Amino acid sequence: MTSDGTSGGATRHDLTIVIVGIVIGAIALSYGVYAAVQWVRKTCFSGAPQQAPLPPPPPPQELEMGPVPAVDPAPPARIASFPVHVYSTDTDERISECGVCLEDYAQGDQYWELPTCGHHFHVACLRVWLESHSTCPFCRQTV
Repeated sequence: MTSDGTSGGATRHDLTIVIVGIVIGAIALSYGVYAAVQWVRKTCFSGAPQQAPLPPPPPPQELEMGPVPAVDPAPPARIASFPVHVYSTDTDERISECGVCLEDYAQGDQYWELPTCGHHFHVACLRVWLESHSTCPFCRQTV
């Protein structure tokens, strides 16, 4: 103890003053660095040439649509020659969904497998397609 009755170590009040001083010093240093950077930017880069604005984009061009191709349905006799298969989970493990409607085949669904390419579709889905096309809806090979 000292002669005035206090201990010789730092008090809580002294520690608070030191922390406040450090915080104020950090703020002052940050502001000084910020001011220096702004001064350098203003003095060194003020004469830099400005980038020219980009020209406006060209107006959109009209799309020229060619003539609509004529409907080329598959011959009805050819469609009638496709064998109808009945889907079974036991025998048809290699196929899972119709390529037109993208629905999974269910037990008992009827489907056609195209003889030219081997792709398969629900009978109803492929029939609608073949009314206006003579190609496979997947690979476009002539049926």
